[in-house]
Amino acid sequence: MQNELGFQFGLGFAASLVEELTPDFIKEFAVYLANDRGLASSTIWLSCMHLKGVVGRAHDNGKIQRNVFAQFHISSKCKERTFLTEDDGEHQSSELKKVMTHEFEDANLAFVRDLFVFMNFFIKSLASPTTL
Repeated sequence: MQNELGFQFGLGFAASLVEELTPDFIKEFAVYLANDRGLASSTIWLSCMHLKGVVGRAHDNGKIQRNVFAQFHISSKCKERTFLTEDDGEHQSSELKKVMTHEFEDANLAFVRDLFVFMNFFIKSLASPTTL
């Protein structure tokens, strides 16, 4: 009985907290994550999207009256990903070649390296089968 009451109290308490959310609070939360916690914009976006999903489901299920995320938008600002360099044909060796020739003491790491190298060549063959 006590666990059941505690569980019900917990849900009611959480619902009352969600009811008190405001768009300004959400913006301040994003600033807090960036400045005080030092999180990247993509991580902040992901955290806000999780919270937006919870609030949206609670609103859709009638647990809260309003969805404060209805007018809230945040961009993910994903950073540009770089790829491993390829062999330029001269004396400079590629990053992939360095990974391929690196010797690991741990057999598991060597196995992961082999899978990684295989994946790189496999994906490259799908992207441009004539250049392999």
